Amino acid sequence: PLKLTPPGYYNKDDNDDRAIVWPEENSFNIDLSVFQEAKQARNVEISRPGSTLGRSDIYVYPHENARISISGNPNLSNVRVIMIGMRNPIKTRDINNDDGLSKSAEIWVNELRLSDFNEDGGWAANARLQTRLADLGTFDLVGQTSTPGFGSLDMKVNERSKEQVMKYDISSNINLGKFFPEESGVQIPVYIGYSESHIQPQYNPLDPDILFKDALDILDPQARDSLKNIAEDYTRRKTITVSNAGINRQKEKSYPWDISNVTVNYTYNELYRSNINTEINLEKNYRGGINYLYNSRPKNFAPFKNVKIFRPKIFRIVRDFNFYLMPKHIGFRTDLSRYYNEIKTRNINNPYIKIKPTFRKDFEWTRFYDVKYDVSRQLKFDFSATNLSRIDEPYGGVDRERYRDTYEAWKDTVLMNLKDFGRTTHYRHNINIQYNLPVNKLPLLSWVTSSI
Repeated sequence: PLKLTPPGYYNKDDNDDRAIVWPEENSFNIDLSVFQEAKQARNVEISRPGSTLGRSDIYVYPHENARISISGNPNLSNVRVIMIGMRNPIKTRDINNDDGLSKSAEIWVNELRLSDFNEDGGWAANARLQTRLADLGTFDLVGQTSTPGFGSLDMKVNERSKEQVMKYDISSNINLGKFFPEESGVQIPVYIGYSESHIQPQYNPLDPDILFKDALDILDPQARDSLKNIAEDYTRRKTITVSNAGINRQKEKSYPWDISNVTVNYTYNELYRSNINTEINLEKNYRGGINYLYNSRPKNFAPFKNVKIFRPKIFRIVRDFNFYLMPKHIGFRTDLSRYYNEIKTRNINNPYIKIKPTFRKDFEWTRFYDVKYDVSRQLKFDFSATNLSRIDEPYGGVDRERYRDTYEAWKDTVLMNLKDFGRTTHYRHNINIQYNLPVNKLPLLSWVTSSI
């Protein structure tokens, strides 16, 4: 009950007792955690076997001299309006102290403020380990963790971390060619990386004003594991890279059939994410390629150079006739790249309604050709071409474990398309032929140059 101030009384100077205008009995100190207790008690009551209480029903939670009522699923993190109401109760509620007559009053509300913040601090740590495995490679391990409340000194309370973070990253650079004899020249540089990130919220994302650990305490083991899986922001990365693997042999002369002209590349990246809104977000990138590169300095042949009959200047055009047997550059590269993305969102409002995943898939085959052939010192020929093909895939998921029914059909379709070199969607080639006309080798025309 409100305690009334004497009629017409107000503070005329600072020496008056302000408690007369603002009686201590009219002050309310509301512990906001009691609202959380009321909701948790209601949730426990709903989960009991045989309970007829629903979330939309009004649940009354008594606390000391107060009565808290809750309906639905409100949370303190979304409070935008506070309503304070005064009521003149009917006489039957308090027969001794209420005369049941109408009242007329002027009511002031002042000094509404929030105090006693939770200012508990957190901590964080970083760790790093780097090991060198002789001349085989290196091994790196990086770890990071932090707890709710961690932040810099200049951060406000609401700016500090509100989650439990645990991350680690393992990576290694290894040259597998060291397992072969040194004279073999085998080079197989491999990079392997694996990382995981677990971010557990301080508050239950399905009930944002309830501490996550408190929400887990009232659940049975199966429901507890399910909530952990849903609420945690989880990220996993996998990487394997093989760069320019091949045989590097030092030779004075190169031949087109040398195995050292061939190098192999391969990259695999996988990123898996899940959080409160997304059940599966899987992204895979594959890329593999074979490169063939031959460079040489072929010998030039001039069959009439030392023939006496062609020594006079009039026969210079014949004497300088020359040609090359081999091209000076041959290049070929083929790349297969595949992108796969699967996203499945959660229906948080109604988990019994299943949402179908969506897929995005791109499978491309690119081929590059490059030839440079100097037929002679005057006649030069260049050819380059690019062919882009698409490997068509059937609709649906590809994961071998989760989509066993469709995986075999996918594999058969892809293999058939690969045998046909894919479906060409883009082709382009460029031919360059340059010929320096030998008119300057004719008598009286040595001052003329001409090219086509």
